[in-house]
Amino acid sequence: MTVSITALQLISQASARQSEAYAQTLAAEASQAGIKHANACIERGVATWATPLKPGLDCSGTPSGAPDTLTTLRDWTTSYSVTISGGTINSVGIVNRVRSDGISIVSTIDKQLKSDTVTGSSSVAVAAPDPNRQFSSIGAGFEHTCAVSSGKVFCWGQNNVGQLGIGITGGTYTTPQEVKGGLLGKRVTSIALGSNHTCALAETIPQTSTNEVWCWGLNTYSGLGSNGTTNQNEPRRALGDISGKRVMKIALGTGVEGNNACAITDESADAGTRIARNLYCWGKNGQGQLSTNTITTSATPKRAIDQAPLNRSFVDIAMGNSHTCGILANGDMYCWGANRPSGGSGLFGTFGIGKEDDDPKYSTITWRYPRQAIDTSEFAFGSNFATKVTAGANNTCVISAGSIYCWGDTWNTYRPDRLATSLDGPANRAAVDIDFDGDTGCATYEGGATRCWGQNTVSGIPNAGMLGTNSSTSWVPQPNIVSSPLRDKETIQTSVGQNHACSITKEGEAYCWGANNAGQMGTGDYNSSRVPVAVAQTVGLNSGDSTMVATKVAAGYDHTCAIIEAQVYCWGANNDGQLGNVSTTYQTKPLLVAAIADKKFTKITSGNYFSCAASTTNEVYCWGKNTKGQLGRGGAPSQKELPAPMILPANTVGVRDISAGTEHACAVFLNQDEAAWCWGDNSTRQLGDNSSVLSSSTPVQVCADSVCFSRSYAIASVSAGSSYSCLASANQASNNTYCWGQNNSTGRLGINNSSMNFYLPTRVQGHMGGVKAIKVVAGPNSACAISITGTPAHINACWGANNYSQLATGDSATKLTSTATTAPILNSSYTVDTSVGTDHACSILSSGALYCWGAGYYGQLGLGDTSNASPTRVNTPSGDFIATNISAGDRHTCAISKGLIYCWGAGQNGRLGVGSLSQQNSPTQITEYIKSLGESSTPGTIIY
Repeated sequence: MTVSITALQLISQASARQSEAYAQTLAAEASQAGIKHANACIERGVATWATPLKPGLDCSGTPSGAPDTLTTLRDWTTSYSVTISGGTINSVGIVNRVRSDGISIVSTIDKQLKSDTVTGSSSVAVAAPDPNRQFSSIGAGFEHTCAVSSGKVFCWGQNNVGQLGIGITGGTYTTPQEVKGGLLGKRVTSIALGSNHTCALAETIPQTSTNEVWCWGLNTYSGLGSNGTTNQNEPRRALGDISGKRVMKIALGTGVEGNNACAITDESADAGTRIARNLYCWGKNGQGQLSTNTITTSATPKRAIDQAPLNRSFVDIAMGNSHTCGILANGDMYCWGANRPSGGSGLFGTFGIGKEDDDPKYSTITWRYPRQAIDTSEFAFGSNFATKVTAGANNTCVISAGSIYCWGDTWNTYRPDRLATSLDGPANRAAVDIDFDGDTGCATYEGGATRCWGQNTVSGIPNAGMLGTNSSTSWVPQPNIVSSPLRDKETIQTSVGQNHACSITKEGEAYCWGANNAGQMGTGDYNSSRVPVAVAQTVGLNSGDSTMVATKVAAGYDHTCAIIEAQVYCWGANNDGQLGNVSTTYQTKPLLVAAIADKKFTKITSGNYFSCAASTTNEVYCWGKNTKGQLGRGGAPSQKELPAPMILPANTVGVRDISAGTEHACAVFLNQDEAAWCWGDNSTRQLGDNSSVLSSSTPVQVCADSVCFSRSYAIASVSAGSSYSCLASANQASNNTYCWGQNNSTGRLGINNSSMNFYLPTRVQGHMGGVKAIKVVAGPNSACAISITGTPAHINACWGANNYSQLATGDSATKLTSTATTAPILNSSYTVDTSVGTDHACSILSSGALYCWGAGYYGQLGLGDTSNASPTRVNTPSGDFIATNISAGDRHTCAISKGLIYCWGAGQNGRLGVGSLSQQNSPTQITEYIKSLGESSTPGTIIY
């Protein structure tokens, strides 16, 4: 599951006992790190350099503050020297073996690796990029896959808990989708995948001496390290003790116990000449696998215990279902967590220390901190130490002197057992990389051959072959070479998931095989395979020069805004400046908000006559009507304003959620408090701070009596409606949806009252009492929340006005408390997103199917007519509408499918963005985008 290739500071697992063959591999790895360094410089506009690039130097040849070697372990060091000539990068990897006193060099091994294609500025005379040279590393999870290409992450497959990191939850994707969010403006160097969560190591551009861990997906046990338990569908930065460190490698757990992670940092610069590769872990810890000497879950990264300065410097790490193993700089191997297979009899331990039932020496079932595993003086390795480690659910494998050793439940052995190599490929080649998950392992050998072994068939999925050998045999005990077309190529890395595997070739191609039921092979279909199949060469949501990828859309009262290629476009009415430009003329096609075109954005929200967007640089820009201070920038009210940053709470480093209502807005800002804040109109106490002031032009914190909603509440969602607000708190055991402000006769606060306003946040009653919510949406006169617990779970529960059956409860009676939807189609599949309009609502299910219901008098349901309806699936004539984002406005609706925006309903003022003022009763695709005012456009083009 763990991706082994990192950039620049490549972790070479060396020891004094390593063979010459492995030293050759270290040199090749160092050479690859040099190429990554060169490509990073070229991407920053530096395509030539006076002296060779080396570790510790920046692109100009100036010392960067980083170590001047990649690895210095015992009597080995690795480095590289890079030059460029004629558009070709020439990188020499160097391995030095020195005496223990550090005086004389015993041997120097050079291995040169050339990159025949590089990328860079068009003004630099370099070779054109090869369209097939896409990926540099890859990772396979349970039913999803992610890979790194040119410093960016692309993911595909299952997305039911947001594990693809593309900003939405639900659906399956059969081709690579770019992960953006917090990774925008950063260069990703490596990735790691758990069963249903993903982490990336990212460095800022320009590079600094530190880097960051960003994670997304399943977070039930804080496996993302961002101090919460809410699943995240876009990258979140890991916090805690790892902040400010330079992370070298990361490993994620798998299976039911594996919502966790560990990372190795390089703190040698802080330790002088001493090697300091420290270990930090977080997430689920029920078996002590975090090495904290407890079984308590850790919400943020914590330093592992028992790391004496001279003999606890980790160079490799692997996590299984309930155990963790690491290799130290001196070649020793340590394990901790559960030695007995989860739920098993305990005969075959994951630590490789011997048989528990025969000797009291091995009777300990769980170690809560690292202890030495594999007593090599007694067992299989002899004088050779492990150089690479990987962990499956209840198994462990290592590479030692080029050979593979495995033990644990799958192998029915309690000691390391050397695997024999099948004779159908090159003989006497050393293994250089390895990965294992479930009961299947794969290794990369010298020369680039990939071999796999173990469980081959996948239960319930015909034609899925985990070994990629075109065989239907269920179990193969020895490594067999993977079939063509991968057999004929040189691979640099292979990753094994729980029901599929993937490899990267030297040319940057990606191949996958095994199960493809969720599109995890990335081949553009759902066909499983027993042989490797190439991952779709077109990365991103869409391809083609005339296609721009949309990630978010926000339908306001009579205007709409969207994030397209990380930039903000708006269209529709503009009388109050809600389109963000100097004109007051409406626009019928998306128009770039030029005032903020130099920024990149991840979130967008549109209220009645204003909008706000969150940038990748931790700023929030708002524009439009400002009569109640709803733009949050302080100062006197005004009729209209151009985009400008709002005033944020101190130390804000990001935005979890933001929502614009009629004349106020609310957000969850990420800082030390992670609190809910609101600003703008407060005439009905909708700001939630118990203040009687009529408005606030800067954010005020939401509080209930003396208790404010901050980090301990783990606020997952906040929503500003029409003179009222709501929030969902993911960490509270019960009654965790709150509303406040004006209640009116519809009972839209959900607190079993239709006559009283509530000035403080009050718990919503009914179905949402006693269950957790991941999202709440406050519409003009009704609201809905998505529950993640209860019976059934992952459904809508709604309250308030119901005169058009917009609550999907099977009747038209007003609901004063939250009431679960009764529509069978909505209850038979997980609901992942919901949006509430004036008299209608829409939801996206985990399959990507979009359903709308309620009033259809302007065609806002997208069903082809103006009839009201119970929940009914929305589609295009081609029938391939897979929604990833939905927004219901007053009388119109917009959604994103495969990166394209579709809108339908009332067309006044051009709010649909389709080039006309006409009403559309079915989803109509937006095909034209305008870069500047006054430009005309033609179908299928982008106007600059």
